Amino acid sequence: MTQTPYQPPVTVGAQAPSLIAPYHYRSPRGLANWLTGALLAQAVSWGAMGTIDIVATLWVPGYSADEFAETGLALVCDLMLIASLLVMLLTYAASIVLFLTWMYRACANAHALRSDRLRFTPGWTVAYWFIPILNLFRPYQVMCEIYRASKPGSSETWNSSKLPGYMIAWWMCWIVGNILGRLEMRAELGSVDLGGAALPLGITTTLLGTVAAILAVVVVRAVTSRQVIRAQELGAGRAH
Repeated sequence: MTQTPYQPPVTVGAQAPSLIAPYHYRSPRGLANWLTGALLAQAVSWGAMGTIDIVATLWVPGYSADEFAETGLALVCDLMLIASLLVMLLTYAASIVLFLTWMYRACANAHALRSDRLRFTPGWTVAYWFIPILNLFRPYQVMCEIYRASKPGSSETWNSSKLPGYMIAWWMCWIVGNILGRLEMRAELGSVDLGGAALPLGITTTLLGTVAAILAVVVVRAVTSRQVIRAQELGAGRAH
């Protein structure tokens, strides 16, 4: 029996979407561990810096007005404040890089773990943080979608699942803390005397910054855990 050399045409274009996924799952655990360490170090250094500043304001005469002598307790407080500031700046920079990298991967994972079309893409997930006005609310919306899309199980209503209270608490602490921190910095750079408001403002900024860093750890660990479980359900855990 002779075989015909003719072969039916293969519609490659029709098969491509089902064979080639635009996003692939990669375990976020490693990034999450590094980010957790950086955020906790940031929280500790931020809290230490605020505590030192408060103690110096209360116990060192003229400290808040920069009229103190660099001796004794004033010198100790000043050196400790500088050391805490350096640690805070280093951990803050590391946290930004790690957080954006983790968020990019978490968003890509969310696309890989769900057949539904998600609203936000990994690239825009990072870009939103640098766009004025949008950075006040869009990153939070992205994080909410990532959290929901990472939900274990194959529920068709994942995009309307309930969010934990710590999500909005994290974002509010981050936004308000940043606004107050900028006001405090502008007052210091402009040599503006805040009077009796300086100490409460410093305490509030420190608390919000510290709490925001701690809640960010909670958010990161929760999303990471959900994605790992979801990947195991789909058998994607074999990929890295």
